[in-house]
Amino acid sequence: MTTQEENLHLLMRHAGLAPELANESLGGTVVGMLRPYSGLDAAVLGEALNAARSLSESNLDVQTLLQASLAVCELVSVTRAWGLDRDSMLVRNKLIDDAQWVALSEWTRELEEVNKLLLERGLKGHPS
Repeated sequence: MTTQEENLHLLMRHAGLAPELANESLGGTVVGMLRPYSGLDAAVLGEALNAARSLSESNLDVQTLLQASLAVCELVSVTRAWGLDRDSMLVRNKLIDDAQWVALSEWTRELEEVNKLLLERGLKGHPS
């Protein structure tokens, strides 16, 4: 079973934010899948989304929730900039087909919904 600490680290890796990635390949991560692009990998997208969901459903301290939210924000930002926006490299260079674009867009929307849960939980845990 994966711990929440491992889920946070996994999410940070997928977003390209894990410290060890400075010296490692981004292979097997969402960011690595998008650049250089060779198609969508449902397992990679699922792993990142499942890690985020698990964190959003857990009883975590505010700092951990905010770290997870930061990783999700980075994933959403990179995905939009590199793969979804009209002038993104994948769209502009015709590397992503319509079906892949729709799948990536739906995944991004799901991730945004998970981020709302992370932020709501973080705010509930923050003293007013």
